[in-house]
Amino acid sequence: MSEQKRNVALLILLALVWSSSFSAIKLAVVETGPLTLVGLRTLIGFFVVLLFIQFQADFVWRPYLRHLPYLFVMSVVGMSLPFYLISDAELVLDSSLTGLLMSVGPLLTIIGAHFFAEDERMTVSKIIGVLIGLSGVMILFGHAAMNAGGAHIIPQILVCCATGCYVSAALMARRLPQVPALFIALVIMGFVTIQILPLAFMFEQPLAWQGWSSNAWLAIIWLGALPTGFAFFLRYHLIKRAGAGFTSFIGYLIPVFSVFLGALLLGESLGLDKFIALGLILTGLAVAQRTAQT
Repeated sequence: MSEQKRNVALLILLALVWSSSFSAIKLAVVETGPLTLVGLRTLIGFFVVLLFIQFQADFVWRPYLRHLPYLFVMSVVGMSLPFYLISDAELVLDSSLTGLLMSVGPLLTIIGAHFFAEDERMTVSKIIGVLIGLSGVMILFGHAAMNAGGAHIIPQILVCCATGCYVSAALMARRLPQVPALFIALVIMGFVTIQILPLAFMFEQPLAWQGWSSNAWLAIIWLGALPTGFAFFLRYHLIKRAGAGFTSFIGYLIPVFSVFLGALLLGESLGLDKFIALGLILTGLAVAQRTAQT
């Protein structure tokens, strides 16, 4: 298998695993609470990454300790905030809608690149692509306003804020090209666990775990092991292997996979508004990405 095919296969795998997180969050968060769920998934993810490290005979960590302050900031921006915002939003939103809103991320990346990358300035065609994509997002907001009395507007804004956090973290990761992905994943998950679990004990009831259903526990274990531990490592590995630009194509896949996984696993509605929004968002991304490559 060629290098490019491997990268594509890894991208699809990452998108599938990451998309499944929205269904898992929906299953668990109502019983656990958002803070408890974030703390548990990052704790499990921490041990999964630690397990990966045991099979890395050449793994070293001492030279990278000087990056700990920077990684602490990344842990807040790239995991603590977005994980909490998404979990809190899914107390109200369908998992498929949450995944669909994550497509705002690539659109924000295009806008942000205009200010932070001299060779990726906005063009008329890029602006058109971004506007097309954002029109799809506005359809989702408008549908929520009409059908839920505005109750879904704030949760949708939270998800969009979470995507902005992910974009910021990806830009920050570019400044750590020499730091191994496993070290980044392990340290960030350790930081997030330390940040979130005390808050869970303060504001929620994590000791009530005896009353959680088996479905909630399965969702927590799945969420921690794969979409958190494995996927977080794979994301940074792919950024370093194929570049942030290639990895950003996951923005095309997550909305598609999350919509259909939500319907398949949770029986969520495949409303016409979601398909129209999905079509507009993907069209906008395609227009912007195509012009970015020409």
